[in-house]
Amino acid sequence: GFAYPYGFGVKNDGSLAFDATEPDWLIKELYKYGVRLLNITMGNPYFNPHVNRPYTKGGYEPPEHPLEGVARVLNGTAKIKELNPDIMVTAAYGQIISQEILDIPKYGVINVHGSLLPKYRGAAPIQQAILDGEKETGITIMQTALAVDSGDILLTVKTPIEPEETAGELFDRLAEMGAKAVVEGLALIESGRAVFTPQDHSQATFCKMFTKEMGLIDFDKDFLTLKNFIRGMNPWPGAFTHVGEKTLKVFSISACEDNSESPVGSVLFADNKNGLIVKIKNAAVSIDQLQMEGGKRMDAKVYLLGHKIEVGTILK
Repeated sequence: GFAYPYGFGVKNDGSLAFDATEPDWLIKELYKYGVRLLNITMGNPYFNPHVNRPYTKGGYEPPEHPLEGVARVLNGTAKIKELNPDIMVTAAYGQIISQEILDIPKYGVINVHGSLLPKYRGAAPIQQAILDGEKETGITIMQTALAVDSGDILLTVKTPIEPEETAGELFDRLAEMGAKAVVEGLALIESGRAVFTPQDHSQATFCKMFTKEMGLIDFDKDFLTLKNFIRGMNPWPGAFTHVGEKTLKVFSISACEDNSESPVGSVLFADNKNGLIVKIKNAAVSIDQLQMEGGKRMDAKVYLLGHKIEVGTILK
């Protein structure tokens, strides 16, 4: 999905001129969905403008490790000019592409983005959409411009966000959709039927790259906000809190009523009958799936059969 950056250039005969993927699994996705359209030559040497990693095998096999056999390329722009692709495609590439490179391909550079632009420009559109409780998201195929995710839109594909869906699950679905959408977009360009529509920049919203620290749970929130937070942080960086000095990862919660005056974050129940019940803003939650530091993911009630968490402990 969009957890990994990828990009490639296509020659006028439909073959793959170079691949800037790290790791390189997307080519398999495109091969699966668009081999007849793209006629991707899997034995071509691949080229990353930042890392040179040639392959000469008849069939495509990614290296066991993404850094296997790398060598620095001093002038990636010159190499791209030499390859002379008709079009280039990127997604979650994570680097600013210079105007010099954008001007090389005859049909420019198109980008696959994991949101319905202009909403959620930036590094983490999938996670942020779930955190914000969005009911719908999708894929945007657009022309790459110098400003982040600001280019004209070629096509969008919409999909509902399921109520229990995690960011990881949505990543996987959007990866499939993105591979199909980029093939559709390339077909429109190839046939001369492509229409690019400028974005309404006044409606743009932005999301920043997530860090590990952002997964810390603030229990002074309502249930729905917490549920969306835990879904949006799964699988990375993961929603977590602390029981004393130990980190406790939280994978799912359910709502509980509570009218007590207990402090937010305090453990109200912790046994294999009631489970792990924690005070939140104006209510309580049951932590249903958890993973204590050094342990395995499991149901909270199962965990509490063999482990003790004191009632009154403050999770923070």
